[in-house]
Amino acid sequence: MTDKTISEKCETLYNKLNSFVTSVINRDVTPQINNLESGKADIAHTHFTSAVRERSPLSNIGTSANFPQSEVNRLIDNKIGSLSTSITNLADTTSWTYYLSDSTYKVKYNAYRVNVDVSITGTSASTTLSAYGATILSNELLPRYPISAFSHDGNVLVQIKDNDTKLYRKSMTSNSQSNINIYAHLEWDRR
Repeated sequence: MTDKTISEKCETLYNKLNSFVTSVINRDVTPQINNLESGKADIAHTHFTSAVRERSPLSNIGTSANFPQSEVNRLIDNKIGSLSTSITNLADTTSWTYYLSDSTYKVKYNAYRVNVDVSITGTSASTTLSAYGATILSNELLPRYPISAFSHDGNVLVQIKDNDTKLYRKSMTSNSQSNINIYAHLEWDRR
């Protein structure tokens, strides 16, 4: 048995590499192009797959005659834009409605979530959990379980109980605090 020449080894390596690239294109690239929602994506897909069939995948790499880089960029940008829109719609499936909006509380909700931003200045917090006073929620917006956040450098616990429409706060240090500012964000799923 004679050893293969360098030329034969190169040809064998080329064929293996060509087969690998073709299988990757068929497995990963072609289905992605098929799934693009753009009307022009069908044209690009047809053009791209016919180019793959006509020429070796290795000879297609880096050429712009059969599939211009600008078209690749456009297809990628369209897919990213579509994904971004989908994520935005998932996070905010309906518009937010304000239940309360003043300098202290911003309470908004949609069909799925409730969002409360608290900005209380010049207040106090004792070492027991106590209500701040104002009713900030309707019964329809109450959480299923107590929702808590920390404010004032982690020294004040802010809480909305599952059975109360008011905001509670408590000093987490061993001392009551006075003339402090409480900033907190609380958010939960609607019932």
